[in-house]
Amino acid sequence: MYKRQIILLSLFIAIVLMLMFFRTKLGKRLWASISLRLPVVGRALNLTLLERLCSNLHLLLASGITLPEALDFSAKAIDNPVYEGKIRRVREEILKGSSFGKALEKASFPPILVQSASVGEETGKLDENLKKLSEIFKEEADRAVQTATSLIEPAIIIALGGVVAFIAIGVVSSLYSLMGQIK
Repeated sequence: MYKRQIILLSLFIAIVLMLMFFRTKLGKRLWASISLRLPVVGRALNLTLLERLCSNLHLLLASGITLPEALDFSAKAIDNPVYEGKIRRVREEILKGSSFGKALEKASFPPILVQSASVGEETGKLDENLKKLSEIFKEEADRAVQTATSLIEPAIIIALGGVVAFIAIGVVSSLYSLMGQIK
């Protein structure tokens, strides 16, 4: 009995320490990095963040804000430390004189965003291209979320079935033990 209490207390302390770690700056960055690499959920999260970035940049550029300022505002608006760092690197490259497309490429953004930004920058229609890209990323993110939920649903059903089976086995075994005591 004493060992169980120690194990439960150790488990509780480990969970509390882990939660405290993920509230630190390093922990948030680590969690963001891990979540972006998850097989199904990571794709949906990446697409959602790209959609939010393109949408923010479109709105800010269309309202007359310069690209470096728009990137600064977008970095603050994105609630993901990994993407925030990427956007800040893009902003720094632009301030050094690099083109938007080249800066995006150096920061490892998807090729479709790099190419669209380069074309938009050359034609002077960057905000329009970003609006179209945000719509594309939104559609893809919606599909990715649908895929993720369709893959997660069977796992939830199996888990709930396991819980119900565990409860049923507990009830039936206690009934059998009562029946055995009556005889």
